[in-house]
Amino acid sequence: MDYKNYFLNCRESYKNKKPYLSSFYENPVRVIPHNFFTKETKDYLLDLSKNIKREFDTGKHKLGNISGIKNFWPYALPINKTCEQLIPYLEETFYGCNLFVDKVYIYRTQKIEIKKDSYLWHHDNNPNEIIKIIIYLNEVNQFNSPFEYLADENNRGMLAKCTRLGPNNWEPAPNDGRLEDEVKNLIKYKNCSGKKLIGKQFTACAFSNNSIHRVNPIIKGYRDVLNIRVKPTISKPSIYLSKKWTSSFGVSGAVDPDPEKDWQYYNKKSNLRLLKEIYLNILLKKLKNKIKIIKGNIFKYFFKNI
Repeated sequence: MDYKNYFLNCRESYKNKKPYLSSFYENPVRVIPHNFFTKETKDYLLDLSKNIKREFDTGKHKLGNISGIKNFWPYALPINKTCEQLIPYLEETFYGCNLFVDKVYIYRTQKIEIKKDSYLWHHDNNPNEIIKIIIYLNEVNQFNSPFEYLADENNRGMLAKCTRLGPNNWEPAPNDGRLEDEVKNLIKYKNCSGKKLIGKQFTACAFSNNSIHRVNPIIKGYRDVLNIRVKPTISKPSIYLSKKWTSSFGVSGAVDPDPEKDWQYYNKKSNLRLLKEIYLNILLKKLKNKIKIIKGNIFKYFFKNI
């Protein structure tokens, strides 16, 4: 089964309000309303932003062109609280199905000498049904690395051609997904334009990972970001992120080709691994006891026959 068919199955089983399916693909970039987050959520995000700034200001956590928090779990509470408000909103207004969080990234943009990688127009080339949500942890203007997406003449984001659709159709993107020349032509001949996401602290945007986008270089200041990635699921999880199915830096950003490997699959896999560890520990303990008994018997035999 490919990702689109699995997504349709997820929508069919979803009992709450659903947006039109066509809007999911025709409008793949959604700026979250500026007054969306409640005071409680903002308080959690404010606490997160202060702690993250303190960590990045030490100069640690450098990962190539960015600084990134490899272990975000000490900040699980504010991220979970944010997801508790954000994910249901995306389920009802963007997807029309249940979601779970498979990735969380917290990073700071670094100054660069040469524009490359994410600083070039590109798409991520995971299936179209994978959505990222970026939340600015500080105010972002035109000088401190705003996110930018390509918009058509109707100001809607644009999807690039995806070459990863499911288990039987999983190919790398041409030119590693970089689209500099294609975007130049779209701007020149198709009335397309780049739209920069500029805004106050906690400005947020949800976008298909295959929407054409880039990040702009730092001119002055800094930009700290909370990036949450979601996937469709038929069954609603009791919590949106978990160590059993949510990862970050250090684990490949490519999703599994099989869309049916949702949070339940990884939950079961984790539980089986835990049971295996318990079983091995029991066997090891029994083996140690047997060795202890054998040593004791040898000791008794030795002294008995002196």
